[in-house]
Amino acid sequence: MKMDSMGEGMQMPKMMKHSMESDGLGDLRLSGLYQIADLGHARIHLNLGVSVPTGSTDEENNGMLLAYPMQLGSGTWDLLPGVTYNAQNEDLSWGAQLTGTFRTGDNKGYSLGHAGRAQAWVAKNWAPTISTSLRINNEVWGCVDGEDPRLSMAKMKNPLANADLQGGFRTELGLGVNYYHQGGTLSGHRLAAEFIFPIHENFDGIQMERDWSLMLGWQYAF
Repeated sequence: MKMDSMGEGMQMPKMMKHSMESDGLGDLRLSGLYQIADLGHARIHLNLGVSVPTGSTDEENNGMLLAYPMQLGSGTWDLLPGVTYNAQNEDLSWGAQLTGTFRTGDNKGYSLGHAGRAQAWVAKNWAPTISTSLRINNEVWGCVDGEDPRLSMAKMKNPLANADLQGGFRTELGLGVNYYHQGGTLSGHRLAAEFIFPIHENFDGIQMERDWSLMLGWQYAF
């Protein structure tokens, strides 16, 4: 007697996606510049600012508290010091800036990590009304200090709720174009656009990556 046996297997890929969102007003930032040096072709300014905790830290999704990165505010008064260097000639302008965010106090048992930023840029005038720019931006931020007790259980399943996994580093490149209108009723109006995308990211844990962003600006000088 001859017996044949045959087995059959089927690959069954499975995937689950989950999304959540929060929206609203964030923290209010107030800042100013104070010139400390005039070198003729270049100037140096001190940046002095404060962040007021007006953004919500109680955002929820289906009755569940959202993790730290999804909250709209820091919950603390933050100091925003920095220094800016700007230089220019007829066709080029360039500069660099160092800024920091220093948290004070805590909110609901925690405070977000301190953060720092270093950026440099160069811009080229192609015509009296048009210029383009290239900017590189480096950001570093620390882990959350303390813990929101409302997230103590959620952190077991959601790394975004783990205070020890919130630090990281990111390098971004920005490409911009500026238009400055001269003459007529629109004289003094400036329009600007910058496309920003990350070229390097390094996180302490699983965090939300940034794909790209577009910044649009309008300025009027008189």
